[in-house]
Amino acid sequence: MAPSAPLVTRFRTWLASRAPMTGVLLRAAGDLAVRAAFGVAAGITLAVAALALDHAVGWSLPVPPGRATDLLITLTGASITVVVFALWMRSIVVSLVSGEFHARTLSRFLDDRFQRATAGWMLASFALLSTVALGAPPEDRGVTPPIATILAFATLVAALLAILLAVRHAAERLDTSELVRQLADEAFRVLDATDRLDDEPPPAEPHVVEREIASAQLGWVRAIDRHRLVGLLPAGSRAELQVAPGSFVAPGTTVVTLDAAVDEATADALRSTVAIGRARDERSDIAWSLGELTDICRLAGASGDSATAIEILHYLEALLGRLLDRGLPTDVVRDGDRILASGLQRSAADLVSSAARRLRHPTGDPELDDVTSAAFDRLAARATERGDHDSARAARG
Repeated sequence: MAPSAPLVTRFRTWLASRAPMTGVLLRAAGDLAVRAAFGVAAGITLAVAALALDHAVGWSLPVPPGRATDLLITLTGASITVVVFALWMRSIVVSLVSGEFHARTLSRFLDDRFQRATAGWMLASFALLSTVALGAPPEDRGVTPPIATILAFATLVAALLAILLAVRHAAERLDTSELVRQLADEAFRVLDATDRLDDEPPPAEPHVVEREIASAQLGWVRAIDRHRLVGLLPAGSRAELQVAPGSFVAPGTTVVTLDAAVDEATADALRSTVAIGRARDERSDIAWSLGELTDICRLAGASGDSATAIEILHYLEALLGRLLDRGLPTDVVRDGDRILASGLQRSAADLVSSAARRLRHPTGDPELDDVTSAAFDRLAARATERGDHDSARAARG
C-alpha cells in the first residue's frame, strides 16, 4: 500500500489551494515582517548607540534642546505626509495604465523587492527618529546631543529621498513598454522551463481505464508533481493525466485515470500530486502567459494604441517562433515499468491557433493590420519549413 502524502506536501497543496490570497499574501507578509523587524531593530540600535556615544563624549550642539526636538518631530510628521503623497501618486500611475492592462496583470507588478526594501528603510528611520526624540536628555540639562541629532536629520533626509526613488521606481515599473517587456520575459522563462519536462515517447497501446481519480476542489490546476505521481503507481501500471496546468476543475472532475485498481490511501496520495488553486499560475502555464500578452495586444489595438499593440506583436512573434523551433515535450514520464502519459497535452499548433484567431482580424488601423498579417505569415512560413503543417494552417488563420 502506498504511503500517504507527506505532511509538508499536504501543507503546500493546501497553501496552493488558497492562492492567490493565502499563498501570495502570506509570502509578502512574511517578507515585510522580516524587513520590518530588522529595520526597527537597526534603527533603535543605531539611535541608542549614538545617544550613548554623545553621553560619553559630553558634547552639545549650540542649539536649544527643545527646538531641536520639536524640529525633529515636525520633520518626522512631514515625512509621513510625503509617504501618503507617494502612495497617492502610485495610485495615479496605476489608474493611468489600467486602461491597457487587466487588474490581474497590474497586481503582479505593484509589489517588488525595491518597494519592500523601501518599507524596511522607512520603518528603520522612524524607529531611529522616535528613539532619539524619546531618549534625548531632558531640556533642563541644556544639552543637545550632536551625534544622535545629526544622525537623525541625515536619516530623515535619506528616508525622504528613498520615498522619491520609490515613486520613480513605481512609475518606471508600470511604464507600458516596461510592463510588456516584463511579461514577455516571464513568458520566455515559462517556455524555457518546458525543457525540464520529460519527453519520453508516448505508449502505443490504448489506455484501458480501471480507476478514475477525481478532484475534490474547485479551481485551476497550478502544478502537477509528475515524478511523485508515477512513483505512486502500482508496478507495471499506467496512468494518464486528464488535466494540465491551466485546466479548470470542479469537485468530481477526473484528473487522473489508471489501468489498475488502487486503494483509497493511494488514490488520495495521487490526488494530492495535482495542486489546485483559486487562480492560474503563470509560472507553469505557457498558454496563460501567451494569452496575457494576446489580451493586452487586443486591448491596445481596440483603444487605438497601435504602437503598444505592434510592440507586443513583435514579442509574440518571437515567442511563438521559438515555440515552433523547439516544440513542446510529450510530458510522458517513465519509472521502470510504470508510465505516466498526458491525455490533455497542448501542441504548438494549439497555442499558435489561439493567438491567430484572436488577433488576425481587421482593427481599423491599416498599419496594425499589416504588421499582424506579416507576423503570422512569417510564422506560417517558419512552421512550413519545419514540416509542422498544423501550425502553419493555424498561423494563417
